[in-house]
Amino acid sequence: MATIPLKLTIAQNDLLTIPEAQLTDSDGNPISVSADIVVFRMVNYQTGEVKVNNQTAQIVDDTHVQYVWQAGDTDTAGLYQAWFIISNGGLTNRFPPEGNFYILIVESL
Repeated sequence: MATIPLKLTIAQNDLLTIPEAQLTDSDGNPISVSADIVVFRMVNYQTGEVKVNNQTAQIVDDTHVQYVWQAGDTDTAGLYQAWFIISNGGLTNRFPPEGNFYILIVESL
C-alpha cells in the first residue's frame, strides 16, 4: 500500500493552522505567482465530496499562497486532497499539478 504524503494534519474545527504552499514547477523549482485569481479546493479523498469549493486564497509573496479556513471547512474528520488553483488571463493551473497535497482532519477528543 502506498504512503500518502500528508502536508497538514489538524484536529476537527481547528482553524488556526492554515494550508499554505510554495508553488514549484515539475522539477521543484519555485515559480513566481502571477495571477488574477487564486482559489483553494479541498475534496474528501475517499468519497469525492467537495468540502471547500474554489474559495479565495491569498498570495503571501512571489512564490507562496495560503488559504484561511472558514467556519465549517474543518468540521468533518477525514482525509482530503487539496489544490491551489491559479487563474491568469483566462488560463488556469493547479498546484501541485500531481495532486499530492493531502490534509488529514482528525476527530477532536
